[in-house]
Amino acid sequence: MRITIKQLFCFGIISFNVSVFILYGTVKLSHMQLSEEFLIHSNIPCNDARPIDIMWYFFSLKRGYVLVIAISQIISAILLILKRTRLFGVLLYLFIVSNILAIGLFYGIFYGPLIISGMCFFNCLILLYFEKSKLKILFSKE
Repeated sequence: MRITIKQLFCFGIISFNVSVFILYGTVKLSHMQLSEEFLIHSNIPCNDARPIDIMWYFFSLKRGYVLVIAISQIISAILLILKRTRLFGVLLYLFIVSNILAIGLFYGIFYGPLIISGMCFFNCLILLYFEKSKLKILFSKE
């Protein structure tokens, strides 16, 4: 069995994106991101707070919201791994990472997280291109 460059490239993209979302999803589930701990240390008056501080504060208020985000990230990563569910995984992943990218751009989360979410977004577009035959079937009128 020969492995093509396209398959190797796809494997690298999928591995990167899966790793990122599994990591961020488990970090949220283990209370290391968007946790109540942030609420305890957020005694900054609103006038002095940066938009990112206010955003993190509100995201941290409800544990249910954090769980939905974490589980969605993990599920989309798992769906990416399986060839049969890859298209749905890419679409779900693209939806989630688009939101993360928008938050990063509009709330001033720069450098590492913005670069990583930008790479994940771009990778999803590449994977969508590779899944174009399935997309044509999905959107055909027959």
